[in-house]
Amino acid sequence: MRVIYRISDAGYKKEKPNYINNEKCLYNAALTFQQAQWSIIADNISADTDDMIQKYFKKHLIKHVNVGHGAGTFNLALDEALTYDDDEIVYFIENDYLHKPISFRVLNEGFKLGASFVSLYDHPDKYLDPEKGGNPYCKGGAEDTRVYLTNSCHWKITNSTTMTFAAKVSTLKRTEKILRKHTSERHPNDFKMFLELRANNELLITPLPGYSTHGETAWLTPLTNWKNYDYEKSTKNLQEIFETHSAQARGKMRWGAGHGDKGTVHSYIPEYERLFSPYRDKKINFLEIGVAFGESLEMWYEYFSKESKIHGLDNQTKEIATKLEDNRFDITIEDQTDPNIVSKLGNKKFDIILDDGSHVFEHQIKSFHLLKDSINKGGLYVIEDIDNIDEKYNDFMELKKYCLDCEIIDLRKQKNRYDDVIAVYKF
Repeated sequence: MRVIYRISDAGYKKEKPNYINNEKCLYNAALTFQQAQWSIIADNISADTDDMIQKYFKKHLIKHVNVGHGAGTFNLALDEALTYDDDEIVYFIENDYLHKPISFRVLNEGFKLGASFVSLYDHPDKYLDPEKGGNPYCKGGAEDTRVYLTNSCHWKITNSTTMTFAAKVSTLKRTEKILRKHTSERHPNDFKMFLELRANNELLITPLPGYSTHGETAWLTPLTNWKNYDYEKSTKNLQEIFETHSAQARGKMRWGAGHGDKGTVHSYIPEYERLFSPYRDKKINFLEIGVAFGESLEMWYEYFSKESKIHGLDNQTKEIATKLEDNRFDITIEDQTDPNIVSKLGNKKFDIILDDGSHVFEHQIKSFHLLKDSINKGGLYVIEDIDNIDEKYNDFMELKKYCLDCEIIDLRKQKNRYDDVIAVYKF
């Protein structure tokens, strides 16, 4: 699945709840669709908005444009979508939508019904009489339709939605003329667009109840308290958490920092903020290999949600047991290359595994092979402190065949540190 997200600082004046704004909606979507491949069309945004987006996405994923209207940016998104494979699902998202957590799965289910277009937004205009401002084809506040069932929810055929919708690339190619026709002015005419698509037997479905909502107060998807899906971040980002404990512990710990060396000797903290923020408010299992005195485990404890479990693996106890007594911690004392390490970790599944263990190349590769099947779908396996990347680059890239994608992050120039390198494997 591809997400093409359109964001702008401008827009129509709308009354919105206090949990709807550019960052809240982007953060919600980033969490919900972390398994998708993203691109962002940023239209006339400020430097502050650009900085905000880069808290969650790499700069190369952001396309800066100066179009000034939604129809124009949709056409740019459509241009991009048409370059992808025919079977690819493309989800066009506007910047004032919230989604429920399993929306990625639900959206995929919708296409199994054979619909041409899928929206997760159950538009309340379908339940409002036309005389009261409702949909003109919904007399009496009801829509003539057919209802279907998938594993997660019911679905109905509906006559229209907004410009936040999904389709396969093959459908976009087949219907391109209609899509362009109704987005040729400054303002998209989404209502007439979907009516014409329906007249050509290109049907649109939405779930009951909806799994997303438009952010305008008058048109929130019904039967859901959308405030519950305002994924508020902690007031501290990862750098602030690291620095707070570093200031308290400076001079007392081996590296002069309360949370280890990830932001002192090394330059990892900004990268980990980017990589891990989509998991921050979820209930996850996090495993760090090589925990020393438990400094960084305490950082992850504060960073991730209270529902998350923080696991540590080390080959010696040091002071771990006395420092980490909270039941959110689970410490295993074993060698990371033990052939039976999966069973010794309780055959658990993890959302993130971070190898900060021996830093020995052979151990890093062997641990990956031992633990790669313990990563949940959508999870990450991260190897840090790679001290021979120039020589072993191909060996680390070779591991990509076991996952969806691989990213080698070379930070050596930042602090002239020979081993300031991370390998990230996305499952």
